[in-house]
Amino acid sequence: LGYTGRLSEEKGLRFLFEAVSQLVEKNSELTVFLVGDGPQRNFLEAMAKDLHIQDHVVFAGFQKDITQFLPAFDVFVLPSLTEGTPMAMLEAMSFGVPVVATKVGGIPKVITHGKTGVLIAPSDVSEIVSALIDLQNDTECRALLSQGGRELIEKHYNLDVQVRKVEALYRELL
Repeated sequence: LGYTGRLSEEKGLRFLFEAVSQLVEKNSELTVFLVGDGPQRNFLEAMAKDLHIQDHVVFAGFQKDITQFLPAFDVFVLPSLTEGTPMAMLEAMSFGVPVVATKVGGIPKVITHGKTGVLIAPSDVSEIVSALIDLQNDTECRALLSQGGRELIEKHYNLDVQVRKVEALYRELL
């Protein structure tokens, strides 16, 4: 599992850790990579020890280039309690990484549940567990989400599309 971004309370990573503590009982090879840093790092490191999952969590710290990590993720998890439209999620989708994310902020405007990702309720550990078990057991679903996410990014978020939208807006304003 992978996450990239700020390690702060609003990202809901404590709920991911609670889910991981349940998941490692079923899959002892599970590893979570956290790429990023922030004010909750010490809290999350202590929480990992308290939940006995410290051997399953890698704190990679801040990285200038996350593109070396994204292809290694089987699933990108974004358990945020609040968000806009998260660039980290879009980047994961551009690499074809299936996404599990909460129904907050702009995320439901990007993710179509079951087509371009999996939407879950914020702070719901059981939904995180269920979504991750389903994706672990269903390689066809992971492949569909991977393809759907990548196609969405190529269609709506690539640079050429964005430049054409801005040009059209300028023409309309002129």
